Amino acid sequence: MCLLSTDAAGTAFVRISDMLGKVLYSQTFSGEQQFPIDISQYSPAVYIITVTTARNTYYRKLILEH
Repeated sequence: MCLLSTDAAGTAFVRISDMLGKVLYSQTFSGEQQFPIDISQYSPAVYIITVTTARNTYYRKLILEH
């Protein structure tokens, strides 16, 4: 489980993609500041998490190792 947080209230669009740009997960959250995401089915690799709110876009690298 991965728990993402943002300081912005309102709507947030969360996307997880692999290093080739393939989108593996996308979800819109409304009125929440924490977003639980089940990543247990993902293979060990490096992923990019993008969180877009009304004010900003945040990028984070996620490295999964089993």
